[in-house]
Amino acid sequence: MKNLILALSFLLFPAFAGGQICGPDVKHSTKRVDGKSPLETSPPSDKAVIYVLAPTYEVGNRQMKLSADRQWIGVNEHHSYFVAALEPGEHEFCFKSGSGRVSELVARLKLTTEAGKSYFLLQHTSVGFQAFSSLEQVSPEDAAILLKKCKRMEFFEKK
Repeated sequence: MKNLILALSFLLFPAFAGGQICGPDVKHSTKRVDGKSPLETSPPSDKAVIYVLAPTYEVGNRQMKLSADRQWIGVNEHHSYFVAALEPGEHEFCFKSGSGRVSELVARLKLTTEAGKSYFLLQHTSVGFQAFSSLEQVSPEDAAILLKKCKRMEFFEKK
């Protein structure tokens, strides 16, 4: 019985399992920057451009990392966004907020992208009594409103 409970806890709470749920652990740094990304001003015609927005302050300074196909593509904090370019095709996005196994919250989204198009993803985390994370696609019109609340982030993987 004890083994069954332990096995179920790993299935129900994958953050305790010790694996890297969204991708391999990396040392990284982020910074808020002024101006638009080159991906915004001159989007590549052979790639899909992904905007990832975190327009609220509900999480404070809690980091919200996003991977595409188990490779980290960016990190947001409150009132921020980042932009990434991906090959067209089906991608699995994985959003992890927080750090440390107990406080990690995870959400996933599958999305098929096309070259030359832009996609807008909204990261949302609530850390109150009912803590949760969500990741959803939003329309370009909704994204335009939300982007006005955000400052661009850049993500750097430390070697």
